[in-house]
Amino acid sequence: MGGCSSRASEVIRKFDKVALRSLRNFSIPGSEIPEWFTRDEVCFSKKKYDAIKSVIIAVVISNNTQIQHDSRYDGLPVIFEVQAKIIRVNMAVFTHTLNLRGIPSTQENQLYLCRYPDYTPLVSILEDGDKIQVVRRDPPYDPRIMLKKSGIHLVYENDDNYDGEEESLNENQHSVTHRLKRFVDSPEEHNNIANSTQEDGNGLHCLECIFGIPSYLLGRCFSLAGHMLETSEDFDF
Repeated sequence: MGGCSSRASEVIRKFDKVALRSLRNFSIPGSEIPEWFTRDEVCFSKKKYDAIKSVIIAVVISNNTQIQHDSRYDGLPVIFEVQAKIIRVNMAVFTHTLNLRGIPSTQENQLYLCRYPDYTPLVSILEDGDKIQVVRRDPPYDPRIMLKKSGIHLVYENDDNYDGEEESLNENQHSVTHRLKRFVDSPEEHNNIANSTQEDGNGLHCLECIFGIPSYLLGRCFSLAGHMLETSEDFDF
């Protein structure tokens, strides 16, 4: 999978905030993570009045196709190379392998965003002072997979529960999902997803991996969505 096609990227950018907030795994071509994410490691600080609601992890992955590898990993739909760890008093008390769906077929950088709600262990077992780290699996399963960048953002209560129009608000009042949507909507922020030159088939495969929907059904959805985009600029998915 080399990345989403321009048609798939257009559909992604048409998601409203509610839909984007509901996504648990999300992937687009890109070499940057949001600048407001904390790089590599973050320390959890329990707040008196605002409980933690979710953790969002961003990673940039590439596939070095020149490296020799075990052919058993060819064709796998998921990358197993990146892990999130909860470190408590210098000891890992929880390790989770990120569910990164869709392996790039070229060396093009791919940005993955994973959101973990408060009922998942990565959030529910956090204690004050714990650190969350994003690391490459050691030893790796597939040496071709390169972890280029990683970042973490902790979402607390009231950080991401506003569904109204936010453009008129001050930037420091924007919800987390609104900031993510602006990031996705701005190609210059993550290496120009709008001008992807991949074939439509690769784009369908990209979203098939993300949503778990067969590509032939996605093709029908995109045909319908393309017609809607041509006839109505105000349509929101």
